[in-house]
Amino acid sequence: MHARYGVRKKPRVLVVDEDQMTTRMFGEILQKNGYEVATALSGEQAVARAAHFAPDLLVSDVGAVAMAGIKAATRIAEMIPGCRLLLLSGHASMSDVSAAVPQRLVYSFTSKPPHPLDLLNVIAYMLPCV
Repeated sequence: MHARYGVRKKPRVLVVDEDQMTTRMFGEILQKNGYEVATALSGEQAVARAAHFAPDLLVSDVGAVAMAGIKAATRIAEMIPGCRLLLLSGHASMSDVSAAVPQRLVYSFTSKPPHPLDLLNVIAYMLPCV
């Protein structure tokens, strides 16, 4: 991609989910649509990958066990202040997530599984100027 006055980098998205099929599917959809993608299968793996990959956006399942994805998202947001957060859940409601997320954390939330076009639209909205 070329910007008007130079080369523009591909937006980087880190996809985190304990389900390998979900991470693979989201990763393929995003790569086919011009994003650079890294995946992780756990919160710990996500934090380690984020340190080297420096994502513009984290797409993470909140985690069925003690909302582990929220803890990882919080750590990543502290490490990479410009990283945007999209939290997903097939089990937790928006009020469950709101209660578990630290007040200082800015994020978007959607139910899982999102339709691929809905996922792409949300991500395009979240990364308009990257």
